[in-house]
Amino acid sequence: HRNYCKLHSLKAITSPYRNVVFCRAEPRHKQRLVQLLQSGRGETSDGAPVALDEIVAMTGDGVNNAPALQQASIGAVLGVTDTEVAKQAADMVLPDDDFPGTSARSSR
Repeated sequence: HRNYCKLHSLKAITSPYRNVVFCRAEPRHKQRLVQLLQSGRGETSDGAPVALDEIVAMTGDGVNNAPALQQASIGAVLGVTDTEVAKQAADMVLPDDDFPGTSARSSR
């Protein structure tokens, strides 16, 4: 999260890559990332401004992640270990904590 804290523009996350993954982000940074990716402005490789309007998926496990889970296009949590608050805020609750081959149910 140190690098994220130093971002002054979205140029660092609006690279030529179509999919970007952030990991181990603090809950306050998760909210800001969702906001920036959904409604922020970025730059093309030649510096031209562009609206991001990204679809953002977010995961989180605790009460402090609930705002980012709600704000994201799709919020996902694990059904066994995550808090009830996170489950209520999420769009998708995975029925167990084993990601491979699991199916999900909608909570909204």
